Amino acid sequence: MDINMPGMTGLEALQRIRKISGIEHMPVVMLTSVTGADTVVQALEAGADDYVVKPFSAIVVQDRIKKYMTKA
Repeated sequence: MDINMPGMTGLEALQRIRKISGIEHMPVVMLTSVTGADTVVQALEAGADDYVVKPFSAIVVQDRIKKYMTKA
């Protein structure tokens, strides 16, 4: 999820997700161009599982997502 989105920020969306029963533990990886340390801390405190800064490579995103996927 990006920090900058139309309608609401990624942080607001993340806070809403964390309040929804049944999906509150769904992994959320922030993919954003916002690099400020304050924003990274806010995202992690709001419940983001990881934070990847744009530009990013597909390999980095794939590796980050793999660690949150459950094995069948």
